[in-house]
Amino acid sequence: MSGVIFSEGGKRVVLRALCAALVSCCFSCGRWQADPDRADKRNVLMQNALEAEKNGEIDEAIRLYYETLSNSPQAVRAHLDLAVLLHDRKQDYIKAIYHYERYLEQRPDTEKRSLIENRARIAGQQYAAKISSASQVSNERLVELEKENLKLRDRVKELEKQVARREEKRENEPGVVVDADKPPRVVKPPPREEGAVFAEMTSLRTYSVRSGDTLSSIALKFYGDETQSARIFDANKDMLDSRNNLKIGTVLVIP
Repeated sequence: MSGVIFSEGGKRVVLRALCAALVSCCFSCGRWQADPDRADKRNVLMQNALEAEKNGEIDEAIRLYYETLSNSPQAVRAHLDLAVLLHDRKQDYIKAIYHYERYLEQRPDTEKRSLIENRARIAGQQYAAKISSASQVSNERLVELEKENLKLRDRVKELEKQVARREEKRENEPGVVVDADKPPRVVKPPPREEGAVFAEMTSLRTYSVRSGDTLSSIALKFYGDETQSARIFDANKDMLDSRNNLKIGTVLVIP
């Protein structure tokens, strides 16, 4: 602008314009520093994640937040938005707490600190409740398994008795040996080797009930005939409440 001469009024106009620009710049810079999350939200991946979240695409939003943190670690706001999604929508409390803490570490002076700490504390309580509930379910399942185990033991004892009775009856049935030079003589068959009872008992088939099984489907699997389900039920009456109430994991004897 060398050689340009301003009138007094022109000088005042230029001065006012410069002052206005300076004030605007200072205000803008101050606001930027007061809310650093605003800069993070300008990140393209962050914007895509927010859009996916808005559209209900939660898994995609979570993926994009992780990608944001991988490509732009300085976009700290992604930790907070990711933590909220993991907490509220996925009930993944441990990961949520981790990202709440990462955000607070890098933005210790955030005005949202009290709110975030409260959410992290609630996530911890919810995780503890979840673990307690799972433990209770496990204990109940253990009790059920113990009851089924006792029933199986009783069943095995009964089978052992049945096999023993058969062995005794078989041993008491004499055999006839014929020799042309001697009169017929009656002999008892030799006793069976030790462990024969167990060997015969273990030859019995068993089947562990799976999800979706019925007595008819099990009969079809072993006999090729659904109508044979009555045989299986009769052989397992002491373990089954009814024909239509099969519990997953129950071990059935297949006659």
